[in-house]
Amino acid sequence: ITKMYTKGGIYVGKHAGFTVEKPETNPKFAKPSYRRGTKGKRVALIRDVIREISGYAPYERRIIKLLSIGDEGADKRAMKFAKRRIGGHRRGKAKREAFRLIVAAQKKAAKEKAAKEAKEAREARERAEKEKKEGK
Repeated sequence: ITKMYTKGGIYVGKHAGFTVEKPETNPKFAKPSYRRGTKGKRVALIRDVIREISGYAPYERRIIKLLSIGDEGADKRAMKFAKRRIGGHRRGKAKREAFRLIVAAQKKAAKEKAAKEAKEAREARERAEKEKKEGK
């Protein structure tokens, strides 16, 4: 593991270069170029709206299907598929992780929905039994 060194103020060698202290900047007032690569609120909102309207591409649906299987082999196949379609290992990993979160959210929502439906069915059954007892 290499350690990042600051410039030591000497002319030659590993630490060569003029020592410069970077100013403490408030991120609120920082230059726009400093926030390169970070997603703003507006862009995030617009992308969410577009995703909601247009849905997923066919290759994305296949990745989601593979990830929803849940075993190691399917996970690896999803990674290889994403890598091949997107064009790079890091991009494929990022896409897989994003869709892994989506699949987890879908499973959680389905579980909550099933629990809610079971609770409603139980309450309806109890009401019916109560009415039946009162009717006698």
